[in-house]
Amino acid sequence: MVSEPCGRNLISKIAFGAFLMLTASLAIQKPSLLIVGGLSLAATDFVFPVSFVLIVVAVLFGDLRIRKHKIYILFAFYAGAFILAALFAPNISRSTVKVFATIYLVGIAVIASVVVDSEFRLKIAVLTFLAASCIPILIGLLTIMIFYAAPECSLLPYLTYHYGAVPVGNYPRLSSTFVSASMFCNFLNVALIFLFGAFGRNWLNKRLCWIALSLILVTSIFTISAGLGAFFLAVGIWIWYKQPNTIGGRSSLVAGISIFVLSLALSFVALRPYDGAPYSFGLPFFDVELFPSSRLLVWSDAINTFIANFLFGNGPGSPSTSVIFQNSEGTFSYLTDAHNSFLSVAAQTGILGLTALVAVTIHLITLGFALAKDEPLRYALAIGFLTAFVLQGLTGSFEDARHLWFLIGILIAAERIRSDNSAAEVISSS
Repeated sequence: MVSEPCGRNLISKIAFGAFLMLTASLAIQKPSLLIVGGLSLAATDFVFPVSFVLIVVAVLFGDLRIRKHKIYILFAFYAGAFILAALFAPNISRSTVKVFATIYLVGIAVIASVVVDSEFRLKIAVLTFLAASCIPILIGLLTIMIFYAAPECSLLPYLTYHYGAVPVGNYPRLSSTFVSASMFCNFLNVALIFLFGAFGRNWLNKRLCWIALSLILVTSIFTISAGLGAFFLAVGIWIWYKQPNTIGGRSSLVAGISIFVLSLALSFVALRPYDGAPYSFGLPFFDVELFPSSRLLVWSDAINTFIANFLFGNGPGSPSTSVIFQNSEGTFSYLTDAHNSFLSVAAQTGILGLTALVAVTIHLITLGFALAKDEPLRYALAIGFLTAFVLQGLTGSFEDARHLWFLIGILIAAERIRSDNSAAEVISSS
C-alpha cells in the first residue's frame, strides 16, 4: 500500500494539487486560450505559473527540496543556448518569446522532478495523467463514430487533421484535443508508456489495463502518423521486457523494430506523385518512380539553414525551412517546420543548441535504462523517452511538446525515488 509520507505541510499539499491540475491539463492542448508572439497558449500555460509559485513557496518552507542533479546543468546548457542564439537573432522580439517558452518547458520537467518526491506522489501523478488521457481518447473514438455516421458534422474539421502528404480517404485522421494528428500520436505514445508502468507496478486492475490499451491502440492507428512506427516499437520493447526469453517476446521486439524502420523509410518518399517535385528517383530493379516526401524536402532545407547559421542558428522561433509542397488533396502548403526535433533546434540555435539537446538526450537514455531491468515503471519511462522524444523526434518537431517535458520530469523523479529507497535499504540493513 503506497501512502503519503507524514509531516507534509499544507503549502506542500496545495502545491502538489496544483501540479496535478497541470498534469491533467496536458491532455487538452486545443483550443488555445490566447496567442502571444505566434505561440498558442493552452490551459497548461496558465496553470503552470500558479503551480510554479506554490512549489517555490513549499521549497522555502522546507517541505520540498531542490537537490543537485547533473540533468539540471544540462537543462541550463540547453536554455542558455537559446538565450545566446536570441542575442544574435535577426528578430530579437520573436526569439525572446521562444526563449521564455523554452525556459517554461524546461521548468515543467524541473518542477515535476521536485514535487514528485515519493512513491505516493509518483503513483498519483501517473494515474492523473492516465485519467486525463481518457478525454482526448474518448473524443477520438467519438470522432470515428461521427465520421461514419454523420460525415457532414461541422465538428469533424476541428477534430481531424487532413493536411500534408497523407492521402485523403474514407477515414478520419484524428487530432482530437491536439493541434495535429502527429502531436496526438506522440501524446498517445506517452499515455501508453504510463499505462505500461502502472500495470508493472500493479496500480491498475488488469482488465482495466487491457481496455485502456485497446482504446489507445485504436485511436493511435487513426492518427495515421509517421510516429506510429516508434509507437509500435514501444509496444514491442515492452513485451520483450516482460517476456525476454520467449519466442513471443523476441518476435515482438523484432516486429517493433521492423515496423519502425519501415515507417522511417517511408518518411523519405511521397505516398503519391505530385506536381512541382524538385526531383524524382527510381528504385533499382523496379520500374517505379519515387518522389521526395515533404519531410525529406524540409529536412534538406533545415540542414542548409543549420550550415548557413552554424554557430548560433537563424534565431529561436524563426522558420527552420522554406519549402512549398503540394498536399495530397491538391492544395499547397508553405512549410517552415523542420519536422525533426534535432534539426529544428540546430537550425534555430546552431551547434550549441544541438549539442545541448544531444547531451540531454544521451543522459536521460542512460539514466532511464541503467539498472532498470527490475523496475518496470522506470523501464517503461525510459522506453517512453526513447520512442516518443527521440525516435518520434526524427520525423516530427516535438521539442516543444509539453507532455514530453513532463515525461522527462517524471523519469528524473522516478530515478531519484529509486536511489533514495536503495539508500534507505542499505542504511536499514547495516
